[in-house]
Amino acid sequence: MDKLLRLLVFLSVSMLLACSGPRDGESGEKRMVETKVEKIAHISSLGYSGNLDHAKEVAEYLEDDDLEVVGQACFYLGYLEAREYIPRLAQLLEHEDAELVNMAASGLGLMVDNRDAYLLKALYRVLDDPNLSVRMSAIETIGKIQAEASATMLISRFYREEPAAKLQIIQALGLIRSKNALPLLEGYLKEVKAMDHSVPNKGGVRGSVPHPSAMQAVLEEAISSIRAS
Repeated sequence: MDKLLRLLVFLSVSMLLACSGPRDGESGEKRMVETKVEKIAHISSLGYSGNLDHAKEVAEYLEDDDLEVVGQACFYLGYLEAREYIPRLAQLLEHEDAELVNMAASGLGLMVDNRDAYLLKALYRVLDDPNLSVRMSAIETIGKIQAEASATMLISRFYREEPAAKLQIIQALGLIRSKNALPLLEGYLKEVKAMDHSVPNKGGVRGSVPHPSAMQAVLEEAISSIRAS
């Protein structure tokens, strides 16, 4: 489900970019791509194929001069679950460009699991980034790794985070399934239930304030997951 939701976020952009398909007379061989639009369209078409054999070609764009192109390559390598490129994406977590760090963390979040605890030190550093999207992507990736030690880190950050990141922490704690998180989650559930649930739901734009009903549903799911473990 996470992969599908993340794919939908990029769908509108990628559909537009897909209009820049092969020109008349081009062969089926790898075509020369020149503009950023062409590069991103090519990367997305390789990623949407779901064919892991295309990962090497996508990875070539990690060396592109345009950081947006590099970011798209990060995302689609994650979408393809091309785990051999996890170390390269992890290196990009140190980049000075916040959007590239976000895309690298996002790509990692699509393919990491409990084998990748060695990434946690770098991801913990990203949690101090001033960019909300960057922090949310890092939190999601930390949750996917499911290390018990991460629960303490996420719990300590919870009340100083923005609402959207709070929701991401709740989901991550539900994946980690640490019973140490129950007091926090159960206490916050009481707070959320007392909120005004009649306020309009403005949609699920990434980084926006979650509706209390959505927050309650995520809390209840995380608590249920932890209690069942």
